[in-house]
Amino acid sequence: MAVYEQIVPFLSKNTDLMVIVKPHGDIGEQYTNSLIKNIPTTSRKSGTYVLVRLLEDLNISFNISKQGNIHQELIKCSCVIPSLNDLISESLNGACQEISHVLESYRNSKGGKVYARVYCLNQDTQKWELLNLLRERLFRSYSDDFTRRTDIIKERLHPYLKPQKPLQQILSDIVNEKDSALEESHSRNKELQSRIETLADEIRKYKISDYESVIKDLRVRLHAKYKETAGKDAWQKWIYTHSWIFGVQYTKPIQQFPLTVKSRLDFLFPTPDGFVDILEIKLPSATVLRDGRWTVEVSNAISQGLRYIREIEQNHYEIKKRIKEDAGIDINILKPRVFILIGMSNKWTTQDKEVFRHLNHENNSIEILTYTDLLQRGENLIRLFREE
Repeated sequence: MAVYEQIVPFLSKNTDLMVIVKPHGDIGEQYTNSLIKNIPTTSRKSGTYVLVRLLEDLNISFNISKQGNIHQELIKCSCVIPSLNDLISESLNGACQEISHVLESYRNSKGGKVYARVYCLNQDTQKWELLNLLRERLFRSYSDDFTRRTDIIKERLHPYLKPQKPLQQILSDIVNEKDSALEESHSRNKELQSRIETLADEIRKYKISDYESVIKDLRVRLHAKYKETAGKDAWQKWIYTHSWIFGVQYTKPIQQFPLTVKSRLDFLFPTPDGFVDILEIKLPSATVLRDGRWTVEVSNAISQGLRYIREIEQNHYEIKKRIKEDAGIDINILKPRVFILIGMSNKWTTQDKEVFRHLNHENNSIEILTYTDLLQRGENLIRLFREE
């Protein structure tokens, strides 16, 4: 039984977490394909991970026992495991046990310590770190108060000291103590939290306004004649500046990367799980379809993309090393997907769209993306930002 407790918000609803696992034997193709490998972590250790998503806010209890010991315990919070057929667990510890039961059948004790197995993404560093580190940082602001209270309890319980009051009264006094300094600190924290929330809302509104101006600028550019790479208004520079429009599944791109002596990629788009996609840009004025087929310009771009893939497969380790040396990013370039941005589709008929979809599925490694599609992506992202 706790004689003193503070329940503190830890992680918010819909937070994605990664549980590290060590699969054993043949776990089946269904589970193998759902595993995530080599995410960027603060520990820099490679591993295999399973995604878990919180369905509720996760709180943590900081409490002191009758013996004067400090405990830091996660409060039950339902969560879902997408790779296990969207299995829902009533707690994070339960989710770890379910994952271990399926993927680590060799273990006698299923689950393990949550704080040492579960990672959360640090938005500032874009690296995954153990919950243990998050817990320690959170507890720092409560550490002095808890230390003072445990010292009082242990002093009263010391076998060589005679309490001036009954033990139960001492514990009751501790529980009911009104610490004005602590109350003032809580009041300041509450006011600070309110200011942070207000500032966050203002930042969100500013970002939405900025994104809307980018989309407005894109609409104007699509009716003008800008060059592909030359000049300060070139499409190459515009896309690098506004790379967010391609979606939150990518981090900051690497532009004009020399693949070989003769080949230079327009963009490499790293993904949060450590892989990379390729983007080649052409002009929006280019024609995409003619007589139910790709135009010559699109066909040439596809051939170019396939050549990039072959060159990467032939020089995999050398290219990976140069990316790390030149851009300071350790990424896996295995099986990159090539996106080709070209032309417009806003005036296409239903038949044109059906032909486009059919042709676009003929090659799993190459996908054609029109500037109309890009505009729609940006508008959809803004819509999502407004709904947050």
